[in-house]
Amino acid sequence: MSFYPTLRSMKRFKEAWIIDDNWLDVFGIKRLMKHVGFSEKILTYSDGYEALNELTLIAKQDADKCPDVILLDIKMPDWDGWRFLDFFVELGLQKKTELYLISTSILETDITKANRYDVISQCYEKPINQVHLKEIMQSE
Repeated sequence: MSFYPTLRSMKRFKEAWIIDDNWLDVFGIKRLMKHVGFSEKILTYSDGYEALNELTLIAKQDADKCPDVILLDIKMPDWDGWRFLDFFVELGLQKKTELYLISTSILETDITKANRYDVISQCYEKPINQVHLKEIMQSE
């Protein structure tokens, strides 16, 4: 019996967002997402401000069109992941959006800080791999 579940036992998201300023990481994550059938649609944003503006507009027009899942880089130059999270919580989306933090190094202080946010499902250290994506696809 295989350790990894079959694709049939995993959910596929309608829309996934990647918020990350590193184009190489984004390229790799998108490629893996497509390979495992992660979602129908993948959108990318290079900073938290740009993503939050888009999310705010979508939420006002039709909350059901908000992304199902967001992979959020913690360390970005202008609007980092923490700043995005603060505003994301205040936005109070009607639709449940799963949010996963990603970073090149997850420090104990990052984990402690992440635990203060109920909206965070999990933290992953980069590079994101197929096992991480399949874990997300199995989450409830």
